[in-house]
Amino acid sequence: MEYMYDVGDKVLVDPKGNYMLSGEFVYITRRFEGHNGPCYYVCSENGVQSTYYESRLFAVATNKKENKKMEKLTGYKAVAGVVLLDSNDPKPYNFALYDNVRVPANSEGTLVVVTTKYGMKLGTLKYIVDVNESPEVTAEVVAIVDTSDYEERIHNRAKKEELRKKLDKMIDELDETEKYRKYAEMFPEFKQVFDEFTNL
Repeated sequence: MEYMYDVGDKVLVDPKGNYMLSGEFVYITRRFEGHNGPCYYVCSENGVQSTYYESRLFAVATNKKENKKMEKLTGYKAVAGVVLLDSNDPKPYNFALYDNVRVPANSEGTLVVVTTKYGMKLGTLKYIVDVNESPEVTAEVVAIVDTSDYEERIHNRAKKEELRKKLDKMIDELDETEKYRKYAEMFPEFKQVFDEFTNL
C-alpha cells in the first residue's frame, strides 16, 4: 500500500471535520492499512494520540528546525532496546547507551528517559547489547529513572493493609471470646458449655 506521509511528518487534522484533534497539528507515529485505505497513528504536541485515514490529514510546510534529522551518535559501546510508553507499537527501538548511565543488574523493565525527535520520552528497557557504533542509532538513553522510593511506598502500603486485616481479625476473635466469657459469668449452663469449648 502506498502512503502519502512518513513517520515523523507533521500534518494538519481536517479542520472542517468533527474529530478529536480537528484543526490541530500532529505528528505521524505509525502507519497501517485500514479497511478504506491508508491509516495513521498520530500524536499531538500535547501528547494526545488518535488514528485517522489519510483523507483526513493535510500536509503542512515545516521549518528547517522541524525537518532537521537527528545526527549520528558516537562514543557509545552498547545499545539499549526501549519500548516507548506513549506508543501503541510494542516493538523496542534502539538507543545509544553510554558508560555513565548506570544500569541495574536486572535491567529488563527498568524505566528510562530517552531522546527522540519530539523531545524526551519515557520507556521501558527490554535488552542491552554490546555493539559497534551504528549510523542507524541517532538517539540515546538520557538516564535511568530511580523508582525505588516509590516501589518501597507501594510495598509499605500493601504490608500495612495486610497487617490491618490481620489485626481486625484478631480483634474480632478477641471480641467473640470476651463475649462468651461474659455470658459464662452470667449463666451457669452457658459456662459449662464454654468451659468444654475452651478445653478442646
